[in-house]
Amino acid sequence: MIRLLAPAEVAARWPEIRPHMERALARGIATHGPADILAECLDGELACFVAEDASGSILCAIMAEIVAYPAGRHCVLAWAGGRALGRWRRAMLETIEGWARAQGARRLECFGRAGWRRVAGFRAVGLHLAKEL
Repeated sequence: MIRLLAPAEVAARWPEIRPHMERALARGIATHGPADILAECLDGELACFVAEDASGSILCAIMAEIVAYPAGRHCVLAWAGGRALGRWRRAMLETIEGWARAQGARRLECFGRAGWRRVAGFRAVGLHLAKEL
């Protein structure tokens, strides 16, 4: 089952969600830590979507945010971590896309590894580069 968790439920289930976020953060450029993600979920800045198996265990968590650009609102998938991709990928994307449309977003963006282009149907529109100073 795919669900958008309310902030209080994110807090209650953070021990299950945190390992998924730690794996996602380990592949990024260290802009946030797990505590930062939790705080942004609790403040309503990030939306936490989860896929659960039949027993209610969390298979994956995806953090999304609505960003208002001058040209329109976009839904940005900031972090994703989990397992058993084939069990939740399609339903998760459909759920997030529906939520994003309801928030007035006109585009879904993802900062992630190249594999997401194939798995989630994204197209490359540029390259995100970073250099340590």
